[in-house]
Amino acid sequence: LDGYEETLRSFAKQMVLPEVARDPRKVAIVGLLWDRNEWDNRANLVELRRMFDSVGLELVSVWLSGSPFAELDRAAEAGTIISLPYGRKAAEILAKRTGATRLDLPLPLGLTASELWMEKLGEISGKSAEAKAFVEKELGSIVPRMEFVIPYQMQNINVGYVGDPHMLPGINDMLE
Repeated sequence: LDGYEETLRSFAKQMVLPEVARDPRKVAIVGLLWDRNEWDNRANLVELRRMFDSVGLELVSVWLSGSPFAELDRAAEAGTIISLPYGRKAAEILAKRTGATRLDLPLPLGLTASELWMEKLGEISGKSAEAKAFVEKELGSIVPRMEFVIPYQMQNINVGYVGDPHMLPGINDMLE
């Protein structure tokens, strides 16, 4: 994890960024963990784009996303840079270099963090009502499916977790 963060920091520090105007409707994410170019990671990116689209924001650059290196340059267009745990240092450097607003968020893992994301995206876009409607629609789809799993599969079990420390808050939230 340290190596991943330091690689992103090095990119942010050394890249030659294009001189372009920042756009408040454009957002970059710095610090998405892209540990392999497989469908689960791609699906995460699809969901993030769907969240942004729901409030009229354009996700212009994701560090990293399996996209061509040139996509990283588009972060210079972003009015807001969302900083994730894997890229906090890089996001700070990039925000200073471009003048973008930096917003530190947790991973969008679990209901609580995902709802926080939508609240913040609503604030950035000025479309809080649309963000709230998105959350309500998603909860309306997810909660009924969980009603069976929780009492019959999840109650009264012990769980141990050995893994990525940045994912622990989201996993803990889901288990609670």
